[in-house]
Order: sequence, then C-alpha cells, then structure tokens
Amino acid sequence: MAVALVALDAVVHVAGTSGERRVALTDLHRLPGDRPDLETTLEPGELITAGELPPAGFAARSAYRKVRDRASYAFALVSVAAGLELDGDTIVSARLALGGVAPKPWRARKAEELLREARPRRPRSSLPRMPSWPARNRSTATLSRWNWLAARS
Repeated sequence: MAVALVALDAVVHVAGTSGERRVALTDLHRLPGDRPDLETTLEPGELITAGELPPAGFAARSAYRKVRDRASYAFALVSVAAGLELDGDTIVSARLALGGVAPKPWRARKAEELLREARPRRPRSSLPRMPSWPARNRSTATLSRWNWLAARS
C-alpha cells in the first residue's frame, strides 16, 4: 500500500513525546545509508496517528500492479502505482511510484516529467490482445507478457 500512497502524495501525521508533526510518505521511509537498522524516520516513542491524501485529479485515472513470485506471497518482486490527470487527450500531470526496486517506495519523477504534456499515441482499447499463459508460474508469465508487449512496440 505504501507504493500507491507515495504515488498519491500522501502525508502522515505523527505524534510523540516531542509533539506532533506531518511527514510526507516519501520522507517516512529511509534508505539504509550508515544505519541499515532504521527503516523509517520515526523517532523512538513516535506513532503514526493519521494519514492524509490531497485531492487530485489523477486519482480517478490510477492503477496499481504487483508482480509476485507466487500468488500466496504478499511481498512484491516489483510493483507500480500510476495516476494520470488528463485534459482531453493531453497528460497534465502524472504520478509514478515503484516498489521492489529500492528499500523504500520510489517516485519516478523523471518519468513523470517526460509524460507531462504528452499525448498518448493510441487508446488502450486499440492495443492488441495478449496471448494467455498458464497461471502456474505467474512471475514468468507476467514477464513474458511484458516481453511480448515490448516486442510489439
């Protein structure tokens, strides 16, 4: 869920012995650096008390996808949360967050910038149908679908 919340610019409210503060979810999770034992920027005794999502036009056109080794595992090999705000057929803003590529949810800000003011070349409904693969090995089937789409582009 953290990947989707990062894409939506979520903020968490934190309370502790030093008082209350607001933390952008992108700043809540830490990179390992010199303290790999710390996963968040929470101080000892602090607790997340609330979450806040800003109103955004891209939330109506959003999606989340997760690739797992097995359907029974909650941990994603990779995941992506995407949201678009459109004006007609022009992308006004985009939000992209990735999971499984770093120790924390990662915003793809350069990709978001590249999408801004772009016009998708063809509607999703005109994409060719992908062949179906057996579901017994979902990660291989999912990756095969990506390879198939990449070869068709």
